[in-house]
Amino acid sequence: MPTGLQRRPGLAEARHLVGEAVHPVNIEKLSAWLPTVLMGTSDAAFGGSQGSQIDNTAGRFDLDAITY
Repeated sequence: MPTGLQRRPGLAEARHLVGEAVHPVNIEKLSAWLPTVLMGTSDAAFGGSQGSQIDNTAGRFDLDAITY
């Protein structure tokens, strides 16, 4: 009788559902210790001078990183 109760289909399905519910909880517990990293880049040209002429231009590359 105990073996029949342990192997019934409803119990296996319940164990599967509990396992699916526990997995996201474990991931959320771990994510509290992992930082979030945001990175961005930009590439452009800039320059300037006196008057209305824009001379002396040069390239510019920026890399930004934020963690929290």
